[in-house]
Amino acid sequence: MSEQLKSMQAEHALDALQHAVDQAESHPSAEKIEEAENSVAHAEIAVRQAGDGGNTGTLSEQLNEEKETLGGING
Repeated sequence: MSEQLKSMQAEHALDALQHAVDQAESHPSAEKIEEAENSVAHAEIAVRQAGDGGNTGTLSEQLNEEKETLGGING
């Protein structure tokens, strides 16, 4: 799989994660938090697979920001 495709997949996973975290923030429930946690796991894999692509640092930064936000909800 090309590095560009892996990077795009990671970006899509992060978009889905951001949506899941937004949903958990606006409708905090065990179900929404669990969905967001599942999205974190998926995004972590996608970012890892993106590997040494040009924007991996940016992807990792976005992932960490969403994880931090989710941690505040799930506190």
